[in-house]
Amino acid sequence: MRQIKLFFVVLFVAIAHVMSAQAGNDGELGLTDLNASNEGVTYVKVTDVSTLQDGDVVIIVNDEAGKAMSKKGTNNRKSVAITISDDAISNIPDDVELVSLEKTSKLWYLKSTSGYLYAKGSANNLQTNTSTQGNYSKASIAISNGIATILFQGSSSNPCLLQYYSTNYIFNCYKKNLGESPISLYKKTTSSTPAETVSLTIGSTGYASLYYSDKALRVANGLVAYTYKVRYNHLFVSKTYSEGDVIPAATSVVFKGAQGSYSLTVTSNAGEGDANNLLKGSDVDAMTEGDGLFYKLSTYQGKNVGFYWAAENGGPFVSKAHKAYLMVPYSVNAKGFAFDETTGIGSVSMPSPDHAIGTVTYNMVGQRIEGGVPSKGIYIVNGKKVVVR
Repeated sequence: MRQIKLFFVVLFVAIAHVMSAQAGNDGELGLTDLNASNEGVTYVKVTDVSTLQDGDVVIIVNDEAGKAMSKKGTNNRKSVAITISDDAISNIPDDVELVSLEKTSKLWYLKSTSGYLYAKGSANNLQTNTSTQGNYSKASIAISNGIATILFQGSSSNPCLLQYYSTNYIFNCYKKNLGESPISLYKKTTSSTPAETVSLTIGSTGYASLYYSDKALRVANGLVAYTYKVRYNHLFVSKTYSEGDVIPAATSVVFKGAQGSYSLTVTSNAGEGDANNLLKGSDVDAMTEGDGLFYKLSTYQGKNVGFYWAAENGGPFVSKAHKAYLMVPYSVNAKGFAFDETTGIGSVSMPSPDHAIGTVTYNMVGQRIEGGVPSKGIYIVNGKKVVVR
């Protein structure tokens, strides 16, 4: 009797050990690897199917729409917007589906973060299961001119083609070719050296300026960047750089975002510049340069963040390294420009009458009005919106 009890104790320990080992490996799916961080990872377009190997991680993309297959969806998969540059994708959104390839003798299993992809049934569908579903999970992969053909085998007479359906913005398997925009595979590659980054700190004002003469920078999540121009003696946003966009080297910008620290990735992509940008900068502490009036990003009396004179009469001042300053023509009649938070950062107005010289009136299309405010209408008087009834 004692020997029987001992046998069951040993058996229980062995089973527990096996279960623990399986749990530590996330079962057969290897989800730990697929859910790893994509920071500093680039996905490169696959143009030759022979370069695909067992264990490769890919994302499924429609190049034309700039969409990748999402983790979300039951009988089909939704799409996620991505940015493609030079047949490569970086800064992958968290909800993009990562697919690990498993090689069989001649075909492939496609393993997602939630299970094996498969196509089964009479209806068009793309589903997942924690285990493979025979031929319904096996797919052939062919690539021609960068276009991927992924065909789930199903029954011999009813295979299913993975496609992007632009009408509903979804990825799905269909029993026939819908003639939709084709799909491509982008394979995960890792650099031997970590990506170079630049630190940016946003203070309590919600704004910070930045300039690097030799580094193109990608806008981090949670940030937006602006360049500025002058029109009708008012300052306006000239160009907007949103999350994922590239700010070219030697381009001064003002960032807007929540208070905190951010890392901007240095990229080899050139980005798109702005010939109208009036912001300037230097890589070292240096006196502002140019023929005009100079303004520093700051606040007026502790509020009203914007650009204001840092020296008497808008004269030159020492601008800090990697900070941007504003230079405008002498004809611009203002000591400062306050960001107008009531109408959004889309426009920047003169701060207040005590910062402007004289009374200057414009209509809503930017035309200067001489002789004061006419009757009825909406006007800009010394940078303030005025309604005349």
